[in-house]
Amino acid sequence: MLELGDGSDEAHRSIGSAFASSGVAVLCFVGNKAELYRSGALDAGMTPDAIHCFDDSQMAADYIGNEKRHGDIILVK
Repeated sequence: MLELGDGSDEAHRSIGSAFASSGVAVLCFVGNKAELYRSGALDAGMTPDAIHCFDDSQMAADYIGNEKRHGDIILVK
């Protein structure tokens, strides 16, 4: 969403908020904008322990691989 220019940061926060409002149990974000997603999710009422930020996709994959349980639904973008 960097193509949004000055609106990019707010767009990332808005997406984080939308995820939190959707009722998901856990969020994992990757990359240099992960904290903006996290901020939006926190603002929408998600608990900090349900939000995980990672520097790279391998770190996120390792975490998810260890935490996932039968019946979980995992969305990756």
